[in-house]
Amino acid sequence: MKINNFIIVPYEKIGDLSFGESRIEIRKKYPEYEEFRKTPFSQNTTDAYGDCHLGYNLNNELESVETFPGVSVTIYGNEISKNKKYSEVKSFLMKMDPEIQEDECGLTSFKLGIGIYLEKNDGCNNDIQSIIIFCKGYYD
Repeated sequence: MKINNFIIVPYEKIGDLSFGESRIEIRKKYPEYEEFRKTPFSQNTTDAYGDCHLGYNLNNELESVETFPGVSVTIYGNEISKNKKYSEVKSFLMKMDPEIQEDECGLTSFKLGIGIYLEKNDGCNNDIQSIIIFCKGYYD
């Protein structure tokens, strides 16, 4: 997948990928992927498309998109990825969701369906390792 720009509509879609869309339909649009199991405990496989990973539920419906550095991710007209530091993104997201949950690995906004991952959240102005955009119920 050579998509370098994703626009998020929380809990609906990211770019032209809709949550709940079938793996078969996505693979028709984007036939060049590598299927793998993210962890030994993963209930389903993930499709890797270069700088993003697509996660599916047991019905093979899209439930998450994880992006890595180099991919532009925008929400409500604001870029939250390329060349942005964690503190900037956190500050922006907290304006929309003051109930963000933060831990040693980054943050999660259940209101916006977004997670920001760091190698280590030590309070410094760390680089973002990845951004996950997820559907309702993903963490249930």
